[in-house]
Amino acid sequence: MRTTVLPAPVPRPLREVRGTLDSFLARADEHRAESDLADLAGAWVKVVLTDTVRPSAPMERLREKWPHTLVLDFAPEGQLTGSDADLERLASATDPVEICGLFVEFTSGGPADGVHRAVLRAAVEAAQHAESAA
Repeated sequence: MRTTVLPAPVPRPLREVRGTLDSFLARADEHRAESDLADLAGAWVKVVLTDTVRPSAPMERLREKWPHTLVLDFAPEGQLTGSDADLERLASATDPVEICGLFVEFTSGGPADGVHRAVLRAAVEAAQHAESAA
């Protein structure tokens, strides 16, 4: 048996960072050479966001600063309920708009605001109207 050593260059380092999206973007706007995130521009990056409410378009916003961002995970810190409490609330809900609102809260990490609730209500009412017309 023979072993052959092959070159395996690493074109860029791997980095993992953890924090809120706003803190990353603010630190990225600091003078690039002085920022603690200065080396992310040339690295493959995994970002773990700790925002309690899932921010809008986080991957796109991160890639504007660090184009080689490959992985985005969410690990919210704060007042989120556990899955048992979420399932208990869902089991007791009967209003379709409330059920949709619970889904928004589960997926985003925060309750649906007035605009979300209005859109959800309109969608549920349109579906109910279409169902009764059929």
